[in-house]
Amino acid sequence: MQNGVNGHTSKTTTHDGGSLYLGFDLSTQQLKGLVVQSDLKLVHEAKVDFDADLGKYGIEKGVLTNPSEGEIYAPVAMWLEAVDLVLRRLQEDGLDFSRVKGVSGAGMQHGTVFWSKQAEELLRNLDGSRPLVEQLGQKAFSHPDSPNWQDASTQKQCDMFDACLGSPEELARITGSKAHHVSHHSRLTIS
Repeated sequence: MQNGVNGHTSKTTTHDGGSLYLGFDLSTQQLKGLVVQSDLKLVHEAKVDFDADLGKYGIEKGVLTNPSEGEIYAPVAMWLEAVDLVLRRLQEDGLDFSRVKGVSGAGMQHGTVFWSKQAEELLRNLDGSRPLVEQLGQKAFSHPDSPNWQDASTQKQCDMFDACLGSPEELARITGSKAHHVSHHSRLTIS
């Protein structure tokens, strides 16, 4: 595999002309696009490092922070731009998108994205010649930021669950789990 500039990596072997499959891997600090053949042989790879490539969002290690509130979050628009950038880099690397027969995605570090009422219609009418952030960024989401897996802004709610049932152990006994910072509903507004 040869490492290229601007997040490009490509295999030096020739491609068999068959079907290809594109996978996206979203982590806290980057978005990677991998393209494999039916035999799972890697033929193209491109990545976007959020700090290096999209630092205009003011992020550090892929996130923004508000320590006084325990908030750690990422701008959804940044992820939209990253998808476009990965696709562009794959195209520049020579990927023939007409051969792509399947697309998948994985996000090992969870976050929450809040779709708006307009999202379904906006998604239905996407125009491949325009950037995703331009088409979705302002209207498709009811909140512009995604709470990150490190976010602790719901600690107050977690403490309330524990207090209501007497202890974290009692909450776990009754529900099967202690309270965790996964319920980001306190930021949700319906638009």
